[in-house]
Amino acid sequence: MGDLIQSLNGTPMADIDRAQFQGILSPRQPSPVTIQVARLGKTLSFKLTPVTYAAAQASIGRVMTKSGPPPGDCATASEKPAAPQVR
Repeated sequence: MGDLIQSLNGTPMADIDRAQFQGILSPRQPSPVTIQVARLGKTLSFKLTPVTYAAAQASIGRVMTKSGPPPGDCATASEKPAAPQVR
């Protein structure tokens, strides 16, 4: 079983409806969110800032192409070996 979210920004989850939950975690108005979770009998707190998928992808160093990121086993132009010479 995974983590159980107990509170967002100090407000118990029992007091947060779905619309509020989505609003708090919306990347349209990113502001830090403190999430308290129960994990393996312990209570942990994390401070997160929601970001858009595009912003997250841009921050991890992938090379974007017109069709999206290249597959993981695909070399970039600077890493590709020279084409063999046909004689």
